[in-house]
Amino acid sequence: MDKLTVSFSACAGMSLSMPDGILWIDALHDKKTTVYSTLSTELIDYMFNDSGFVGEDKHGPDIIAFTHCHTDHFSSRLCRIAKSNWPDTRLMLPHSYFPEQLLIDGDRTDTMLGKTRISFIRSRHSGKERLHKSYFMHISDGETSILISGDTSLSDPVFKEFAAENHIDIAFMNYTWLLFAKGRSVIEDIIQPKYLIISHLPFEEDDKAKLRGTAFKGASMLKGIDDIRLLTEPKQKEILILK
Repeated sequence: MDKLTVSFSACAGMSLSMPDGILWIDALHDKKTTVYSTLSTELIDYMFNDSGFVGEDKHGPDIIAFTHCHTDHFSSRLCRIAKSNWPDTRLMLPHSYFPEQLLIDGDRTDTMLGKTRISFIRSRHSGKERLHKSYFMHISDGETSILISGDTSLSDPVFKEFAAENHIDIAFMNYTWLLFAKGRSVIEDIIQPKYLIISHLPFEEDDKAKLRGTAFKGASMLKGIDDIRLLTEPKQKEILILK
């Protein structure tokens, strides 16, 4: 993989535009929570037309996937609209909502997008909902290795073991990993990514809990990672040149 374009939707949602195709992760949700942002009508329209989300030819995402089905990550209504727009798009989620979906299940589920392997690995969700069916992700085309934490608990042994056993070029992490020394230690000492991208933060107007400032402070405390980016703004894009 020589280039990766990251297009931010809201909260933890994003589109990854890769040489083998376009993958949406936790990108469709429309229920606003007390501390996190969600998609407005304007942002939904933008997503459904922007090349970073649907391609230059507007063919749409190849896969729409969800690490779990909490309302700050998933909307069945928006999935139905997306599937109506792009019937050939694969839907992947860990609960059964649609007859045509691919169920993410068991300890691990793998799928291919061209020559790129996309893996969903069962993990413990953070906080009080640790028993909720939840996954982290690994994406690899044989050259570039990408780790996506989802809402995995900071103390999840499966996640830490996987990160320790696999070289990681790019890590997408929930902001909570920046807030505590043990989370920052996992990033610095175990994952050691070349690129670190932080998500699950609210837009500025929704930041009642002041999470953005806390996340930026936590990012400034990381050592040994030169390229750190935070997804915080509507329509934000990040382009990673990997070769």
